[in-house]
Order: sequence, then C-alpha cells, then structure tokens
Amino acid sequence: DQPDMTKIAFGSSVGACRALAGGTIVWKPTASTGAYDLWQFVRGHSLSYKTFDPMVAWTYGSGEDSPDNVDYGAAKIAANHAYTVLGWDYEGGEQYIVLRNPWGWYVPTNDVLSGQWTSYDTSYWRPETLGTNGVFGLKAVAFKKYFAGIGCVE
Repeated sequence: DQPDMTKIAFGSSVGACRALAGGTIVWKPTASTGAYDLWQFVRGHSLSYKTFDPMVAWTYGSGEDSPDNVDYGAAKIAANHAYTVLGWDYEGGEQYIVLRNPWGWYVPTNDVLSGQWTSYDTSYWRPETLGTNGVFGLKAVAFKKYFAGIGCVE
C-alpha cells in the first residue's frame, strides 16, 4: 500500500502515458501558449467535459524556474510534480482545467472551482466533489502560471 515512489520519480510523465497506452505524444509548453489555448487543448481531447486521451500536466522544478516566479507553497500546488488532467469546465465566465494530484490530497484553494464537477463517464454522468481525492478545477490563467507543460497521447 505504500510503494517507494522515488523509483518512478522524474522523467517524462507524458512519456509514461505513451509507454502505458501507446500513441503519439502531443504537448504544449505553457510559457508560450495562451491560457485560452491551453483550455482549448484540453477541450480538444475531451468529450462531455472528460478527457478521452491520457493527459498529464507538470509543474516547474521550483517557483524560481517559472516565468512568474510563483510561490508553490502558498498556492498548495506541488513543484516538480505531475498531475493527471481529467477534463475541463466553464463556470461564471471562467475557464477551468480539472486536474488530480496523484497523492490524493494537497489541492489549491485559490483560483479554483468549488462544488461538484460532473463529466460523462462511459454510460452515466459522474459527479466528483472538488477538493477531495486530489481533484480540483483550476482557472486556466492560474494553470498557465503554475504549470510548465501539458501533454497527451493520441
């Protein structure tokens, strides 16, 4: 129940997706891609709010490495870490990218969607309570600041 995660630390998270699922890697660096275009990238690999291609996003090695010199600790986003991208949402005129921290905890509380996120999962609409099990919806503009890249295999 408590594997040694250091054995799989570092490397390419989107490369791991390719190793598991096959396909071609497609990715975008956040520094040179607009927040709207990042959100559209997620939407382009989604159906009914949920990604259908295995998708991940990763953060910079440290706040100093990011173009905006972010404070990961204050944001409750882990530096040098990979997250799964579950899908997207649009609420109150804001674009959100829905992610999951694989630790199952440590989720941001600012610039996030609250309540439930519902996506279509094979044969039913599946509700997910945001802020639990590591799942959160982050505003696309905040995603651009804290994350270094996003990618999937198709």
